[in-house]
Amino acid sequence: YKRQVLLGRSCRTEEQGRGATADPELDYFCTGPVWETPTKPGRAAVGLALPRFAAEITAPGGEAAGRVFFAIGGIDEDRVPAVLGTGAERIVVVRAVTGADDPEAAARSLRAAVTG
Repeated sequence: YKRQVLLGRSCRTEEQGRGATADPELDYFCTGPVWETPTKPGRAAVGLALPRFAAEITAPGGEAAGRVFFAIGGIDEDRVPAVLGTGAERIVVVRAVTGADDPEAAARSLRAAVTG
């Protein structure tokens, strides 16, 4: 059995996002926290502009075309449309699942909201 390892980096600025896309050792990067969240205490929200920037540079024809990123931080099912509206195609959630009465149903619902 050979373990597969994925490496990623959290980014809070466009400069950090560009640095992550230029690092050949990284498999993905995250942008956020989009909204404030208790899972990232003391980190102010970066808003929707950063995932929008990441979507632009990773899109076909962008300077980092094909690189993978996730929007992260304070995302729940009600906020998924706003995140997808930036061009982001992937999200990371914690509380939206772990804090749900039915975590499995929450995860399925979030997946459906993202994948359509």
